[in-house]
Amino acid sequence: MNDLPAASGTPQRDLELLQLVLSIKNSPDRKQPAVRKQIYRLVQEILDRLKPVERDLLDRWSELPDCESIVAEAVNITLVQVVKTIDSYEPTQSNVMTWIKMILNSRFDDIRRAYRAHYGSTSIDNTDLTIEAKIQAKIEADNAGISELATAEMASKLRKFVTTDPEGHLSMLKSAISLVQLSK
Repeated sequence: MNDLPAASGTPQRDLELLQLVLSIKNSPDRKQPAVRKQIYRLVQEILDRLKPVERDLLDRWSELPDCESIVAEAVNITLVQVVKTIDSYEPTQSNVMTWIKMILNSRFDDIRRAYRAHYGSTSIDNTDLTIEAKIQAKIEADNAGISELATAEMASKLRKFVTTDPEGHLSMLKSAISLVQLSK
């Protein structure tokens, strides 16, 4: 497993993030506007705190063609997976950011391996959806019992979004939340 850098945070921010996760986890109806706002805040906080991790991945894998696209796709899939699997988070086993970084690291490795194995140095923009299908199978195997975390259609939407709005975090947040809602 790759050693990712610490996601920026203070003990107070860590506590606030934990409280937010537990509040969402304990909410009986995630479709309520107040819970959706909490999910939005959670995704926003995750994106902010993952910036050093993203930079580290970009630096470490800079020789990989389309590294930025692969990191962005891994982050988006991670956001969806965190929201969908929030019930499985156990605060006694790890802190929230450790759990999220573990998911991100796994998704990045899945995408990177599939990309290298099946497309060599071909640009990710020229590939078909086979890579997403392989990632989907890996996620399903890792998370037995969790329904369709990243279908080929969702992955295609994520790819389109990343290529058209790579730095618009607000749009990214809305996309991640919409994808979670679509997958229910």
